[in-house]
Amino acid sequence: MAKGSNPPHIAGVLKELLPLTVGLELAGAGGGGFIVAILHRTINKAKITNKVKDLNESMISKDVGELVLYDVDIDIDVDVV
Repeated sequence: MAKGSNPPHIAGVLKELLPLTVGLELAGAGGGGFIVAILHRTINKAKITNKVKDLNESMISKDVGELVLYDVDIDIDVDVV
Protein backbone atom coordinates (compact mmCIF):
# COMPACT_ATOMS: atom_id res chain seq x y z
CA MET A 1 0.00 0.00 0.00
CA ALA A 2 1.33 3.44 -0.84
CA LYS A 3 2.53 5.39 2.18
CA GLY A 4 -0.06 7.99 3.20
CA SER A 5 -2.85 6.44 1.12
CA ASN A 6 -4.93 5.56 4.20
CA PRO A 7 -6.60 8.00 6.59
CA PRO A 8 -4.74 8.19 9.93
CA HIS A 9 -7.36 6.19 11.84
CA ILE A 10 -7.20 3.33 9.31
CA ALA A 11 -3.39 3.37 9.32
CA GLY A 12 -3.58 3.18 13.13
CA VAL A 13 -5.86 0.14 13.03
CA LEU A 14 -3.55 -1.63 10.58
CA LYS A 15 -0.53 -0.82 12.74
CA GLU A 16 -2.26 -2.23 15.84
CA LEU A 17 -3.36 -5.44 14.11
CA LEU A 18 -0.17 -6.20 12.18
CA PRO A 19 1.79 -7.73 15.11
CA LEU A 20 -1.05 -10.25 15.63
CA THR A 21 -0.95 -11.44 12.03
CA VAL A 22 1.12 -13.36 9.55
CA GLY A 23 -0.16 -10.76 7.10
CA LEU A 24 -3.12 -8.54 6.40
CA GLU A 25 -4.61 -6.62 3.51
CA LEU A 26 -7.04 -3.74 3.28
CA ALA A 27 -9.66 -4.16 0.55
CA GLY A 28 -12.55 -1.98 -0.55
CA ALA A 29 -12.78 1.76 -0.16
CA GLY A 30 -14.96 4.74 0.66
CA GLY A 31 -16.32 3.57 3.99
CA GLY A 32 -17.00 0.04 2.78
CA GLY A 33 -13.53 -1.36 3.26
CA PHE A 34 -12.49 -4.43 5.14
CA ILE A 35 -9.34 -6.04 6.43
CA VAL A 36 -8.46 -9.63 5.60
CA ALA A 37 -5.90 -11.03 8.03
CA ILE A 38 -4.26 -14.35 8.76
CA LEU A 39 -3.51 -14.56 12.46
CA HIS A 40 -0.41 -16.02 14.04
CA ARG A 41 -1.05 -19.49 15.45
CA THR A 42 -0.50 -18.06 18.94
CA ILE A 43 -3.39 -15.60 18.59
CA ASN A 44 -6.68 -17.13 19.68
CA LYS A 45 -10.19 -15.78 19.22
CA ALA A 46 -10.21 -14.14 22.66
CA LYS A 47 -7.02 -12.16 21.94
CA ILE A 48 -8.22 -10.78 18.60
CA THR A 49 -11.70 -10.10 19.99
CA ASN A 50 -10.20 -8.11 22.87
CA LYS A 51 -7.93 -6.17 20.49
CA VAL A 52 -10.89 -5.24 18.26
CA LYS A 53 -12.91 -4.23 21.36
CA ASP A 54 -10.02 -2.02 22.54
CA LEU A 55 -9.70 -0.44 19.10
CA ASN A 56 -13.44 0.28 18.98
CA GLU A 57 -13.33 1.92 22.41
CA SER A 58 -10.33 4.07 21.48
CA MET A 59 -11.94 5.21 18.21
CA ILE A 60 -15.25 6.40 19.67
CA SER A 61 -14.13 10.03 19.66
CA LYS A 62 -12.81 9.80 16.08
CA ASP A 63 -16.27 9.52 14.48
CA VAL A 64 -15.54 6.30 12.59
CA GLY A 65 -17.60 3.17 12.16
CA GLU A 66 -17.30 0.26 14.54
CA LEU A 67 -14.91 -2.54 13.66
CA VAL A 68 -16.65 -5.90 13.31
CA LEU A 69 -14.90 -9.25 13.59
CA TYR A 70 -15.96 -12.25 11.50
CA ASP A 71 -14.70 -15.83 11.85
CA VAL A 72 -13.62 -17.70 8.77
CA ASP A 73 -12.34 -21.25 8.62
CA ILE A 74 -10.22 -22.34 5.69
CA ASP A 75 -10.47 -25.96 4.62
CA ILE A 76 -7.00 -26.93 3.47
CA ASP A 77 -7.96 -30.55 2.78
CA VAL A 78 -9.75 -29.87 -0.49
CA ASP A 79 -9.05 -31.70 -3.72
CA VAL A 80 -8.29 -29.23 -6.48
CA VAL A 81 -9.35 -30.29 -9.95
